[in-house]
Amino acid sequence: YVDILGVSKGRIVSKRRLFWGEQKKYFNSLLDKVGSDVARMEQVIIIFFMDKPGILEFIESAEWVGDRSLSLLQKNCLKSVYGGRLTKNEQARIKHYTGKEELSLRGYNEADFIIGRKGGKSDKLASNIGIYEAVHGGHEKKLSVGERGYVVVIAQNLNTAQVVFRYIKAKLLRSPRMKPMIENVKAKEIDLTNGITIATIPCNNVAIRGLAVCCCICDEVGFWRSNKTGANPDYEIINAIKPAMATFDNPKLIKISSPYTKQGVLHDDFDKRRQHEDIILWNVPTWEMNPSSSKKFFEDEKK
Repeated sequence: YVDILGVSKGRIVSKRRLFWGEQKKYFNSLLDKVGSDVARMEQVIIIFFMDKPGILEFIESAEWVGDRSLSLLQKNCLKSVYGGRLTKNEQARIKHYTGKEELSLRGYNEADFIIGRKGGKSDKLASNIGIYEAVHGGHEKKLSVGERGYVVVIAQNLNTAQVVFRYIKAKLLRSPRMKPMIENVKAKEIDLTNGITIATIPCNNVAIRGLAVCCCICDEVGFWRSNKTGANPDYEIINAIKPAMATFDNPKLIKISSPYTKQGVLHDDFDKRRQHEDIILWNVPTWEMNPSSSKKFFEDEKK
């Protein structure tokens, strides 16, 4: 929104607030609307307010998530997803780890993070993206009356999906701004007052059908396996997810996994990471993504 303040002798003598819909309609005649007051004013001040915090401000602010422990690369991962202005050093790091020659200033609706264990992909990346999309994604504006939008966490089984879900739940409950938004908490779902539900579902293409999905987090997608065939059902599930996202203008599809096998959706994305204009894929060793971890420990584990 915009506040238009008229100031005379150091005092605010006129104030008008326009919300975004009004701005688009009336912005060209903004000065005309305060013109009658200008003669008795020394200043006309126009103050623009952002309607939501950026992703890093959201995570670091004590009012929201309140986590200031993200590593440099974790911050760069999030900034690459949501776009915006980047420093030369940030651009260089993102291009190095993603293989991208050109970066989208608008960000990406689809992102892959191939990162080893303890690299922070569940806590620092996936859960924060899920909460941000639920609270500040604006997806509720696209819902019909009585319809709910879903941020879903899909994993090999519901126990695994609970890892990201628990991070999300804890961050919502401790936040002074987000806790009042919680409408209902169940074992596998959290309903928010804005019409968005955060839910965990198993990795099969049937569970996703019928939902309006604004954000999907595919947890450890490289390790998914069908209980019947033993094959990875990732193609079927991704093909079911994308139509479920069609309701929304800017849905997010986030795939996270430790490196595992040279097959499946994640490996195909890796092979084509330089050609995919609409997907950004990060491939980072644990000790670089999370400098507090020991490189020697993980190298010894491979022996």
